[in-house]
Amino acid sequence: MRIGSIGGLRMMGLLKTFQLDLMLFLSGCCGILAILTLFTYSLSRKRRGILAVMEFAAMLLLLSDRCAYHFAGDGSELGFWMVRISNFLVFFLTLYLLHSLTLYLMDLFRNEGGVKVFPKRLLVCEGLFLMGSLTLIVSQFTGLYYTFDAGNNYHRSPWHLICYIFPLLIILLLLSMILEYRKVLPWRITFSLLLNTIVPVIAAIAQLFFY
Repeated sequence: MRIGSIGGLRMMGLLKTFQLDLMLFLSGCCGILAILTLFTYSLSRKRRGILAVMEFAAMLLLLSDRCAYHFAGDGSELGFWMVRISNFLVFFLTLYLLHSLTLYLMDLFRNEGGVKVFPKRLLVCEGLFLMGSLTLIVSQFTGLYYTFDAGNNYHRSPWHLICYIFPLLIILLLLSMILEYRKVLPWRITFSLLLNTIVPVIAAIAQLFFY
């Protein structure tokens, strides 16, 4: 048990040491996938566009998160703005990725599943995306989600858990629709969609305890 704990600590130490390099590598992967998606002619033009934008947003999310770490504690004028812009983009792009997934499901249900009338849950997801975006903008002036100290370091506010409500509700609604229409979709697509919704939930729960 003790050996396992030591191994886990070493692994966490390695991840902490190389996390910025991993973010840069993964952002490059997302950028390449965005370009390749545009040339995947087996998909419709609309679906290619949605997936390419989704990959590009994921690339920006990783780069923004990397910049937030890199410029934390930087007291220069550049550091001041980079930390604030980067943290804002991390929160916003998380919501935007779910918005892109909602648009993808709309196209998928229409063309692959033959669904004529969209579930109202899709509209609720779009409403949650708008509400989450507006709340994020308000938080920039009120410190609702996070604040910065005199040393330009990021600090979570006591109300930061509110930011998890909107994406979590969207994910749960999307997951319910994926499970409901799983029989009219190819199993490979259904499996990838399940991973795309379940894994972020696990990651979000982990982030509550590990910054």
